[in-house]
Amino acid sequence: MSPCPNVRFRLASAITGPLRTFDRAIAKADTVDQTFAIAQQIRGNFGEVETAPEFSGERVWLTVYLSGRPEQLARLVDDLEELGWTNLTDWDGGFIYPKLETQKSADAALDAMTNFCRVTQRYGARVELVDADTGSDVVTSRFITLYESS
Repeated sequence: MSPCPNVRFRLASAITGPLRTFDRAIAKADTVDQTFAIAQQIRGNFGEVETAPEFSGERVWLTVYLSGRPEQLARLVDDLEELGWTNLTDWDGGFIYPKLETQKSADAALDAMTNFCRVTQRYGARVELVDADTGSDVVTSRFITLYESS
């Protein structure tokens, strides 16, 4: 038996502790980067919504393609529902497609997505795509993609 049985544990902790902190810092930076990218792309693409004839109304539906571990998605559903998001079921496959009706403006879409990202970041979920839709029914709705992750 080693004269210092805890040496290996202490050494491993000394190495992995900073790595975990670094991993958390990288994850936080990734979510900040994604939030910034979402804002940039929505601002850049919303002009198409404003000029498209099928988006003639005053309101649009935002549809988010959200991925994550099923247990994380299950936990964030209540928080998104409090913000007015709908279509929050079937998360057990690792994807959900939340929808929110909002004013037809880039600012309104950005406000909605900022609040959305605050929630999803707490649970480690990732926004894959954001569409502006003419309605909530996927069969009859027309869409324009506002954000697509890289």
